[in-house]
Amino acid sequence: ASDVYKSQEPVWQAGGDGELECISPIALLGRDPFHDRVLCEGVREDVEDRVEILGRRFANLGRIGDRHGVCIRHNFAAVKPAFRAASFRTLYTVQTDPGPRSVPMRVAYLMNTYPVPSGTFIRREIRALEEQGVEVSRFAMRAWEQELVDPADLEEQAATSYLLTGNKAGLIGSFVKELFGNPVGLFRGIRRAYRAWRTEGTGFVRHVAYLLEAVSLRQRMAAAGLMHVHCHFGTNATMVAMFARAMGGATYSFTAHGPNEFMEAVQTSYDLKIRDAAFIAAISNFCRMQLALIGGMEHWDKIRIVQCALDLRDFDASAAGAEASERLVCIGRLCPEKAQSLFPGAVA
Repeated sequence: ASDVYKSQEPVWQAGGDGELECISPIALLGRDPFHDRVLCEGVREDVEDRVEILGRRFANLGRIGDRHGVCIRHNFAAVKPAFRAASFRTLYTVQTDPGPRSVPMRVAYLMNTYPVPSGTFIRREIRALEEQGVEVSRFAMRAWEQELVDPADLEEQAATSYLLTGNKAGLIGSFVKELFGNPVGLFRGIRRAYRAWRTEGTGFVRHVAYLLEAVSLRQRMAAAGLMHVHCHFGTNATMVAMFARAMGGATYSFTAHGPNEFMEAVQTSYDLKIRDAAFIAAISNFCRMQLALIGGMEHWDKIRIVQCALDLRDFDASAAGAEASERLVCIGRLCPEKAQSLFPGAVA
């Protein structure tokens, strides 16, 4: 499978009636649990006419042109482009006759509170996607209550739509609209929220708030024509995205960071979040293993390691080198999870 993710060659999918959909180099993921369609993960192989989909092999699926690719059929008229955040690129719709034409990929990001001074890694990720031509719409439940001073954070705040902050009355209006416009979907969302509440055993009002936020998110994304939302942390934001998905909304994915979110995995319905997600990005091998233990090994292939990193272009390299100074600067929250107390001994 690594060939698909590392290669810049296209992955092709039959789109129906002589049309091909090309996602480069994105793999398509799994079965859509809420609609009559299949999202597939194609793996190029040396053996002709074979495709691997989440670990299962299907023979005699045919070839498209000269390339091995996805050719799984299940109501293909309903198939829509799918993707994984770790490989967000440009989406192309390609006719069999004409050459490819570029169409920008449009996705949403959903966070609990955004922007925050300690969340610069999310801001960098969003902006890196935008540098690649991806159009990113930002959503968050609430705004940071304290004053933001970083100009980049102020820009992000202005570009973010808030579901809860300044919109409490609007949530009720959105719910009423959903009740009449999408009653079946709303019932599915209520059922999922009820299950999550009963599993946790507390926080009824909080789960009602998640449901109302999910209704608002589904409607806003539908109005904007957004088909996928990515969340950071498998907590509140991912719960809202899962409820919205249950109501017939966009597919979702999330980045799991740990370790705190794994400690109450049962209470927070983490297994359901993994099951319904199009894919999950884990920041480390340890994180991926924890997700597999929580959700089950059947989801292993849709858990991908996407590490957080700095853009070194933002920093000037020292000509003197690290040995020229005895001062070490550590930037991070002072909390037990960061284990800064281990650093002095490590560099002594």
